[in-house]
Amino acid sequence: MNPCSILMPTSPIPSNPSTEMIEQNIAKARAYPALRDCEIIIMCDGVRSEQEHQRAPYEEFKRNLHRIKENLGNTKILEFPEHTHQANMTRRALEMVETPLIAFIEHDFWPQGEIDFDGIFRVLLNQSAVKVVRLYASHVVYDSSMMLFPDKLNRFTLEGVPLIKTIQWSQNPHIATTAFYRWMIKEFFGTKARAMIEAVMAAVVANQCGHLVSHGKSSGLSCMHRPACNPASIAMAAAPTRRTEHPGL
Repeated sequence: MNPCSILMPTSPIPSNPSTEMIEQNIAKARAYPALRDCEIIIMCDGVRSEQEHQRAPYEEFKRNLHRIKENLGNTKILEFPEHTHQANMTRRALEMVETPLIAFIEHDFWPQGEIDFDGIFRVLLNQSAVKVVRLYASHVVYDSSMMLFPDKLNRFTLEGVPLIKTIQWSQNPHIATTAFYRWMIKEFFGTKARAMIEAVMAAVVANQCGHLVSHGKSSGLSCMHRPACNPASIAMAAAPTRRTEHPGL
C-alpha cells in the first residue's frame, strides 16, 4: 500500500468547465513512481457569493470531473455544497485518509524536476522530528529570501534527503504526516473557519517555530521543525514546483 494520499483543492476558476488543467496536474504528479498509485482526494469547494457568476461553468466542471474520474486513477471527489475554504475542506478530507502521509498539491501547482519522494517518505516515517517536507520553488535560495532560512549554512541530510532549515510555511506542494496535519487543523482552525491554511500557518510558524527544514535536489532546500508542537513538529522542504497561470485571477 502506498504510504501517501494526495489532497488537491479546487474552486471556481476562469477555465471552468474545462478539466484540462486538473487532469494535467494529476498526470504530472502521477508521473513520479512514488506517487503513481497514491489515492487522490479532490476537494471541490462551494461557490463564494462574489463568484456567483462562475457557478454554472463550475457546476459543469464538477460534472465533467465525475465523467473522467475513472481516467484519473485512484481518485475520490469530495464536493462541498457551500463555500468552506481550504482549511475545513482539508479537515473533512483527512477523515477519509487511511495513509500515514499526505501530499498537499493545489489544482494549479505541481511538482517538477527530479524529486526523491521515496526519500521524503522515509524522512517523514522514520525521523520523528520532521513532520512536513516542503517543496521549494527553486534549488537556489536567493538573497531576498535569506531571512526565511536563518540557519542557511546548516544543510544536512536525513535518509539520503538533503535538508535546510527555514521559518516559512507555504502551501506550495508539500508532504506531511497525516497525524501532524490532523493536529494542525484541529489546533489552529475552528470548525467554522473560512481560511487558507497558509494565511494562518505562515504567522504561526514565523512567530513560534524557531526551526524549520526543507527538501530539494541539492542546495536551496527547506524544512521546518517545531519542537514545541506536540504531537508533531513541523518540517518543510524545497524542490522545483510550477503554478499554472490563470488569466483574470
